[in-house]
Amino acid sequence: MAHGTRKQDPMNVLVLAPHTDDEALGCGATIAKHVAMGDTVHCIAFSTCGREDLSQEAIAASRVLGSSIDIIDFPVRRFDEHRQAILDRLIAARSLHKPDRVYLPCSTDLHQDHEVIHREGMRAFKHCTVLGYELPWNCRTFTASAFVRVDRHHVNTKFDAVSCYKSQAHRPYVTREAIISQAQFRGLQAGSSFAETFEVLRFIL
Repeated sequence: MAHGTRKQDPMNVLVLAPHTDDEALGCGATIAKHVAMGDTVHCIAFSTCGREDLSQEAIAASRVLGSSIDIIDFPVRRFDEHRQAILDRLIAARSLHKPDRVYLPCSTDLHQDHEVIHREGMRAFKHCTVLGYELPWNCRTFTASAFVRVDRHHVNTKFDAVSCYKSQAHRPYVTREAIISQAQFRGLQAGSSFAETFEVLRFIL
């Protein structure tokens, strides 16, 4: 059976991306699977590094994934100076979107902006399931405690979304080979062809 069907009611899913492209890289295949199952997925990107091209690329990527996106432009690498404003935005998003599940950077992500979104996200979303996504180049360690089995077309959709970020094409982790091999490795651990993995930060049944 394809990994894209569900009998229970659709979920509201919220994805927190410190910077444009983190949503696609961190959980793009999972977003594609959620959308295929009829879930509503909304992303919030907290910085474009002041670049209009990244904003347009993020909009294009969200169309590929089937999600919606809000784009904010806090100054890159200075999120800690705007901690309260970020928390206020998250609380407003909680009221507006009423998420059943939230994806955000994992607890061991070393990027200073990612640390802030993780910390304030945990404060804002105390009453729903929260999963930390994997960005291997940023993490000193990673606890792979939850796996989402996905199909090849979900991984292809992830790659297509990442490919919308043409300004980031020089980065080694955005190649088709890198994206597919990571999904295959996590799939091997999950007993499937492909998977994305997450750190369980809060789990509500």
